Amino acid sequence: MPNFFNSLKQAWPSRRTPSEDTREERTVTETQPDAAQRRPTKLSALQMIVELGIPVGTVIDVGVLSQTSELIRCFPDKKHALFEPVPDHEQAIRQAYKDLDYDLHQCAVSDQDGTSFLRLIRTDRQAVSHSQLADTEGEDCISVEQHKLDTIIPAHSYAAPFLLKIDVDGKDIEVLKGCREVLPQCSCVVVEATVPRIGPTLSLLSRQGFFLWDIVDLCYSHGTLWQVDLVFLPKKYQAEYSMKSPKEPATSHHSPWQPIF
Repeated sequence: MPNFFNSLKQAWPSRRTPSEDTREERTVTETQPDAAQRRPTKLSALQMIVELGIPVGTVIDVGVLSQTSELIRCFPDKKHALFEPVPDHEQAIRQAYKDLDYDLHQCAVSDQDGTSFLRLIRTDRQAVSHSQLADTEGEDCISVEQHKLDTIIPAHSYAAPFLLKIDVDGKDIEVLKGCREVLPQCSCVVVEATVPRIGPTLSLLSRQGFFLWDIVDLCYSHGTLWQVDLVFLPKKYQAEYSMKSPKEPATSHHSPWQPIF
């Protein structure tokens, strides 16, 4: 279906694949949305979070790479607690966040404290595009400190509630298992999940008191869905912010139906 995939390429500023940098800064052209302007992107979802007035005291960003441009744009006045274990990215991070209030924690995040091996995936130009915790050491690995969010966050005076974003190339479940004490203080959780991990992520966060509010930044590889970003809100918000049937009367002049292309 070539027309369908052409439309996908036009719908997202950058079409991500597993071999590309999935967290690089994008050129943003979207305007501040109202309910009729929603698009399936992380930026649009976060802008809607701001518009709805969902409280955020601190942004906890696990897996920064060089920056998370959507969080910088939507929460420039909030503290950003950044977690990125790859030393190569430190200079770019400090440059991107120089005008914001931030802490940079140069450690990996998982479900236990200690040390681990981090496998680095490099581009042809030897820049680190991805990294992932590894069970054993290899020639492409470095040794890094590893901590649970439940260990790091209570040691700092970060203002709750938290917006938690996780983008760790397939180790999202381990991060979530290591922040069971932090999760009840979160007003929003954004998790990048590959397709096989969507179900376990939904199940874990549902048990922790969250509901799925949005699915954004769909990424296709060879014509097949590879990964998405899942946006969760606490279940206490569900009656107010969960999906309404398009058959229900519109509350404004906008149609409840919203095409995404």
